[in-house]
Amino acid sequence: MALGAEARELAKAARPQLPAPTATPAELAPLLGIYAPADMSFLVRIEWRDGKLTLVEGDGPGEIMPLERDSGADSFVAAPGFRQSGEPLVFRRRADGAVTSMQFGAGSLARLDPVK
Repeated sequence: MALGAEARELAKAARPQLPAPTATPAELAPLLGIYAPADMSFLVRIEWRDGKLTLVEGDGPGEIMPLERDSGADSFVAAPGFRQSGEPLVFRRRADGAVTSMQFGAGSLARLDPVK
């Protein structure tokens, strides 16, 4: 029993220190959501992950792509290390400021609003 208690104490001491998650910045929150092309052949998600705006195509490591700020408020580029690295990603808004779509590379994806 003493050996088990000692192992438990060592395991507690060896726990990794995980940083607290950062909140999504207010100006980026409207960009988050699900997007799809007109034919609905696939879906992508824009999420706030690890302190960065991220495009998520699936669960694989190459399918979770951080985005970096570009010159405009709604302009980003794909981060280095991905097939799409450097590709521009621009969000489009209506006159009232609501996000309607994003242009990524040569394609346009519409934002799918949740049903209320």
